[in-house]
Amino acid sequence: MKIQISKNPRVKVTTVVAVAPRWQGAVEGLHGGLLYGWAIDSDQPDARVVLEVCLNSEVIGCLIADVARGDLADRRANMLPDGSAYDACHGFVADLGIYSATLGGVLTVRVANAGFVLPGHIDRQAAAKPAIAATSSVFSDGALSLHGWATDVHDEKRVLTVRAFLGHEQVAETTTGLLHPTLRTFDVGARGFSLNLPLDLADGRVHSIRVVDENGNPLNGSPVTVCCYFSGG
Repeated sequence: MKIQISKNPRVKVTTVVAVAPRWQGAVEGLHGGLLYGWAIDSDQPDARVVLEVCLNSEVIGCLIADVARGDLADRRANMLPDGSAYDACHGFVADLGIYSATLGGVLTVRVANAGFVLPGHIDRQAAAKPAIAATSSVFSDGALSLHGWATDVHDEKRVLTVRAFLGHEQVAETTTGLLHPTLRTFDVGARGFSLNLPLDLADGRVHSIRVVDENGNPLNGSPVTVCCYFSGG
């Protein structure tokens, strides 16, 4: 917040101008010893933010927020001064290592050398629902191929069905069970999937594709925008 005071001694006017915070992000959840969230520097949106993970305000590790998160590009769209959108590589996944087992306390994440603490915290004594980023993700290659992963938090060995919808019409379906190289950061094992959308969507128009699991729950990153032309041989 910035306060402007009139320089005219005869005019006593104080104007309060709201200023968006430089640092934006959140601590989203803890699952399987991994701490999930995201962080963006609004002043340098192409840079990657260095973070410190704290247990009871004591630093236990550092990391860089550079994990691809399909939902971030959509969530932060039109938030830059020039009206452009952030890219998607501002998520983080922190492996707590020895701290993931028995130690109690409160986990927080702050921007290194800035002191800014991201919104959200994890109370190790309280049960917490896993963040959506810990259970699923879907990404687009910009054309008609979608990839990602999905898990059942109650039975991580179970194979799930993933469906894609254009409006109310189902246009594609597949199951999880792939070891996907882009998912190595998440340690999800063979729970990846590849989903090919029909060629008639390659008409040069913008299509919003909703991707859900077998229970209709949207995957992290859904809806996905696709726009391409088909080039035949």
